[in-house]
Amino acid sequence: MIKRLLAKDINVLELFSKGGSFFIIKVFGFLAGYIFTLLISRFYGAEVNGLVAISFSIFLIGSLIPRFGFDINLVKTFSSTPIEEAKEVYYHTIKVSFFLALFIAFLGVLFKSFFCEIFNIDQPIYVVFGFASIPLWTLTIINAGALRGLKKIKEFSFFTNAGRFVFALILLIIFYSLANYREPYVPILAHTTGLFGLTIYSFIKVHSIIRTVEVKPTNFKVIDYVKDSLPLMLSSSLILLLGWTDTIFLGVYTSSKEVGVYHVALKLAALIGFSLQSMNSILAPKIAKAYKEEDKKLFDKLLSITIKVNFFFSLGIILFLVIFRNYLLSFFGEEFLLGSNLLLLLCVGQLSNAICGPVGVVFQMTGKQKTFQNLVLGAFIINIILDLILIQPYGYYGAAISSVVSMSFWNFLGVYIIWKHYRILLAYIPFR
Repeated sequence: MIKRLLAKDINVLELFSKGGSFFIIKVFGFLAGYIFTLLISRFYGAEVNGLVAISFSIFLIGSLIPRFGFDINLVKTFSSTPIEEAKEVYYHTIKVSFFLALFIAFLGVLFKSFFCEIFNIDQPIYVVFGFASIPLWTLTIINAGALRGLKKIKEFSFFTNAGRFVFALILLIIFYSLANYREPYVPILAHTTGLFGLTIYSFIKVHSIIRTVEVKPTNFKVIDYVKDSLPLMLSSSLILLLGWTDTIFLGVYTSSKEVGVYHVALKLAALIGFSLQSMNSILAPKIAKAYKEEDKKLFDKLLSITIKVNFFFSLGIILFLVIFRNYLLSFFGEEFLLGSNLLLLLCVGQLSNAICGPVGVVFQMTGKQKTFQNLVLGAFIINIILDLILIQPYGYYGAAISSVVSMSFWNFLGVYIIWKHYRILLAYIPFR
């Protein structure tokens, strides 16, 4: 069946070929991130790994506001408008985001003591590097969004997945082994320095594609684009917060060691989402175009294939992680075997991602950003409430339970809403 589809439909062929490229690069990035975390765990222990995770949460969450959802909106802009007009929009978004990101970073560094107190850590350097990374990651992600809209999926995948860990890993090895520089903050120094190089490289890539394009003046207004992008920002922000809120609350209520164990288990469980993320990378612009052109046949076909492939691939990864979880955790060190049951719980929770299809992509690419925003907001509120109730008495198990419940909530409710609007069942039920 798949061969027949590939032979007859160029859209399906691109879905698999470009989605496959995204997957390969993402796996490469995961391995780089895995080795980076492994080296930190082996050389510095779970506590430093936890401090690095907290620093990561600062810059990942802190970059959400200055991005304004521009990175997602640029996918639609570059895929559905003339490139001459899209180029002007791109330049405006870069300027706005950069100056706001710089301001946020300045405030964070200025009040570093306040944030150290919140996260219960006594090493301000992790906070400083976290905030210093905000402008770098903001610009990198906006450039990646432009590349995605231009259908440069390999580049998009590298900048959003593999790049920062590849650069960080190389620098960590240079600092630790070659330069014999082994202070506890070296991992986060390597990461931030690598992120600077990645940002420069992302500009080079975008410029190499659009430099010969002459900007076409439009009626573009920043405030209008911000309004259009805001729901995209809120929904994507809430999804990222859903992934990092547990780490933040663990940092507040528990030890850095527990944060480190949870971070490793969560990193392994993230493997389950690889197939959906890979296909979403090329699916998003195609869905946007099919919807705009009212090509329901293509719209339905792309979603149907994505749902089936995602289910079987994700199920295979879940079984692999469940069976070999102790073996995988032992690579990081004996103390990480404490996360065996935690990883099992996170894998079970990921079943909702395996069953449900590209819920977020359908909402965001069909003009229902606000619906998706409200849906994820509900899940975020549930997550925070459960974190407040469960983390103090149950530690990282409480964090995992709140993550599982909130993820299942927005996935399954999203499937129902999409069925109601489009009469498409965005979930794979094997025995239906």
